[in-house]
Amino acid sequence: MTRNHNRGPMSRLRQQASYILSRQSTICLSPIILCAFLLRLFLLDAQPIWWDEAISIHLSTSSLGEIIANRAGNLHPPLYFFLLKGWVNLAGTSPLSVRFLSAWFSTLLIPAFYAFARRWLNRRAGLIAAALVAISPLYLAYAQEARAYALLPLVYLILLGVARRIGSPRAGPAGACGCSWQRSRHWPSGFTIW
Repeated sequence: MTRNHNRGPMSRLRQQASYILSRQSTICLSPIILCAFLLRLFLLDAQPIWWDEAISIHLSTSSLGEIIANRAGNLHPPLYFFLLKGWVNLAGTSPLSVRFLSAWFSTLLIPAFYAFARRWLNRRAGLIAAALVAISPLYLAYAQEARAYALLPLVYLILLGVARRIGSPRAGPAGACGCSWQRSRHWPSGFTIW
């Protein structure tokens, strides 16, 4: 009969402690996310559509081929415009509806910052990072524009997490190759195109 050392009392104690800490984090993080979402929605449609937002709306009503052709010679990658196209097909082109997508991405940035800071530092740092992003005037301003500015930091955090996972010792030889390639070629910038 084989003994499973993971089922001992210490293992159960660790599992319970982990569950309690994750539950406390959820309890602390949820009001931060809710308040941030409400801040981002506050007066979302108060300003008229400005020139760059009009470009976003125009692209979102164009075909996928036209979006790719337009973005090929432009600074902003096409991912946001593809997502906005799908969103506009569902919600319409009013200022509130086109800006809502940016508000949503900006809200998703808060738990992403929490997870990133918690993983690299600790739970307390994660909560502080989430709170600072929630009330940051820069993130609030970009959350209320129908532009890619709210999506890009979220994509960068996701890519940093992927790079860390690829470069971890648990990833094996493929991870080591991926990590060295990533360091030599700065591959996260290539993924932001799509």
